Amino acid sequence: MNFSAALGFPFRGKSAWSNLGLLLVCFIIPIVGPIVALGYIIGVEKILIANIHADAPRFDFGRFSNYLMRGLYPFVASLLAMLILYALLIPIVVIFVLLFLLAQKSAAGIGVLIALAVLAYLVLIFGFGAIIQPMMFKSGLEGSFQAAFDRPFVLSYLKRVGWLSVGVQVLVMLMFIPLVLLMCIPLVGPGVAMALLMMVQAHLNTQIYLIYLNRGGQTLAIKDDPLEQTGFPVLPPSPATAAADSPADALPRES
Repeated sequence: MNFSAALGFPFRGKSAWSNLGLLLVCFIIPIVGPIVALGYIIGVEKILIANIHADAPRFDFGRFSNYLMRGLYPFVASLLAMLILYALLIPIVVIFVLLFLLAQKSAAGIGVLIALAVLAYLVLIFGFGAIIQPMMFKSGLEGSFQAAFDRPFVLSYLKRVGWLSVGVQVLVMLMFIPLVLLMCIPLVGPGVAMALLMMVQAHLNTQIYLIYLNRGGQTLAIKDDPLEQTGFPVLPPSPATAAADSPADALPRES
């Protein structure tokens, strides 16, 4: 794993700062904005799979609807997975609350319960992250909601790079602790932090996938997209303007 390349990836390329700025705008837009940002990141991952040393494509608001549809499938899949996570958390929380009430007269018992609760929470969160990551990755790259629930692929992914994925999650969490201060900035702070995190995570996810392939993993059927545009859409000229600019009108008229 090349962590230095992943950390520098958001700042690489001619469009780096404009990409981060437009991702920030996406996180200011409620609900739809984060889905659009996710759709753009999927396009970034597709380019990195082809060439891990490539720069991120320019974020083009002319492809807003394309980004939205591209990000919708993994977003819905992750939403359903989060509901499953909450369903698993509820009985765990109830058990620890009951144990806490029974052991409230013992300071040592309370300390042990708190430590166990934190440990259980971290195990569940990181374990969930290791499962949801290949689900969202496959759903986004193949452009299908059903692709997220490909059980053989998820099991194959966990078998070959599951522990690596958990380790990367832990390191990313530690590396981005300083961003907590950035997220305290009103309005723009959380958006800037999320923009940086998503770009770094895209690079790391691609690295993990390439390692998975090197270990004999399944190649994904990546959905082809229209070519990335290099700028905002240009409106076609009106008939009158086109006629005025034609070569025939540029020639001198005979008297």
